[in-house]
Amino acid sequence: MFFEKELRHHWKEQTTDFSPEILQAISNSAMADIKNRNVAGAIIVPLAYLVGGFGTDYASERYILYSILGFVLFVALALRVLSIIALSKRNLIEKHVWSPIFFWSNVSVAIVWAAFTSTAIIFYHNTLSITLIIILLAGIGGGSMASYCIWKSLTYSYLIIILGIPAIAEFYIGNQ
Repeated sequence: MFFEKELRHHWKEQTTDFSPEILQAISNSAMADIKNRNVAGAIIVPLAYLVGGFGTDYASERYILYSILGFVLFVALALRVLSIIALSKRNLIEKHVWSPIFFWSNVSVAIVWAAFTSTAIIFYHNTLSITLIIILLAGIGGGSMASYCIWKSLTYSYLIIILGIPAIAEFYIGNQ
């Protein structure tokens, strides 16, 4: 499993050794939990993208950029949904294939959202409409932290991307 490294780190501190069957059962349970928590995000993020784009002038004024980001978001979300479906199968043999796809599709969604937010900050930093995108960013950040909390590396990656890149954009524009 893709996050077994994190599990093994915590198990080293335990004095009891776990059998491979128990380790597999814990991994399966953790993956099922994170997969189930992730279904809502596959719906909320594209809705937030549409609200942010059409609630501001971004979709009409930056049509090409908005379309490119939307296409990449669609592909990442399609992979995310496919991985959720694949990981839902009871006797999935290819977990070692679908776990990284799940991870990287979520990171790709974070990159698109960070690019959208960052460019919106740069283009609309002196308007009130940026407030809507920042509110959406806060909601997505909070939701992702609650959804991904089991998988530490995914949580950190997602939050660093969606909060770090817009912060850099904010530093870039300074006090303009």
